Amino acid sequence: MESIGTLAATALERIQESERLPSSPSNLPAAQAKRDHDGLPVLFDRQCDLEIPDAVVSDRDIAGNVRALRRDLTIVEGAVIEARAAALHDALAPFARSERDQLSADLAAMLSGFRFMRQADEAADSMLEVTLAVLRDFPAWAISRACAQMIRSRAERRFPPNDTEIFDAAREEVRLHRKWLAQAQRLLEAPAETRRPLSDACPTAVGHPPSGQLAPIKPWPPSPDVLAELEARKARNAARQ
Repeated sequence: MESIGTLAATALERIQESERLPSSPSNLPAAQAKRDHDGLPVLFDRQCDLEIPDAVVSDRDIAGNVRALRRDLTIVEGAVIEARAAALHDALAPFARSERDQLSADLAAMLSGFRFMRQADEAADSMLEVTLAVLRDFPAWAISRACAQMIRSRAERRFPPNDTEIFDAAREEVRLHRKWLAQAQRLLEAPAETRRPLSDACPTAVGHPPSGQLAPIKPWPPSPDVLAELEARKARNAARQ
């Protein structure tokens, strides 16, 4: 049986060894995505959506999408971007079958405030089914928030919103989340730039010099006319002395 002193020394060695290990995914704490009071990814994460992209992105297309990085993401940067992307991806998943009843209730509550809809109760169920089919690609939270927004603006409307208006309201709810998800995915997938050495990029008539060196400059031999002019100048200078 090992003594307490031996066990303590072994434990100390393990702690010191772990402190010497470089940062890697296995010994770093798991990154956590920032969330709002509803448990959804925050609408704007300054580190993930601005600071890291500004530090690594070297090229974007005309629409602002990431095309290339000036360097690879560090382990920590990659971990927080992956956590952000995973949270956004999950939050943007289309609503589940188990959420249909609650969404039908939200839509009915929004539409019931209009006199026209109160007079059409018999067709309400079929109409809600059609509306849910139109909204099938949106998450439940986006549809519920769109309904709440329309309830708040109901006093300004005379007629109930049509499916296109409800669709546009739900799309606006997810617009920024989709934007940040697309950027996070490109940050994880985009290649880092590779720069060719000067000798490869600028071949010369004398061939490629060794990497990191410039090609030697070789002077051209002067023509006979130039040699004759030089000799004449030397003669004139000698005559003046």
